[in-house]
Amino acid sequence: MFEGGRRSRNTIDGEAGIEQVNRRVMETVTQLLLVSDLSKKGLNVAETIAAVADKAMHCEKKGLIINRVKPTDDIDSSVGTHLELYGRLPEDDQIRLADMKGESLLSLENSTAYQELTRIADLLI
Repeated sequence: MFEGGRRSRNTIDGEAGIEQVNRRVMETVTQLLLVSDLSKKGLNVAETIAAVADKAMHCEKKGLIINRVKPTDDIDSSVGTHLELYGRLPEDDQIRLADMKGESLLSLENSTAYQELTRIADLLI
């Protein structure tokens, strides 16, 4: 299916993460996007979800997006995981303030995080 010259995508936000993968809520996934901050716990959870997904479903590609990266954060291309690093979303006060006000994040086109997310999405589509 195509929309506006682009292949359409269905996005499933798996808040329960590993539970949904383990329960085989999704049988086939074209692209598994795991999002984590730079904490060891978050990166370990992303690795665990990827490992369980390998056993529980057919997954064509999988990779990691690092969220809330500060300019002083020193990260390399692997960030200590076996996952492909799709990109880094910078910490962005515009997003935090908009979220506190209940405003749509889609209105933040000038936000550096929004621009980086758009760049990552364009690479993955």
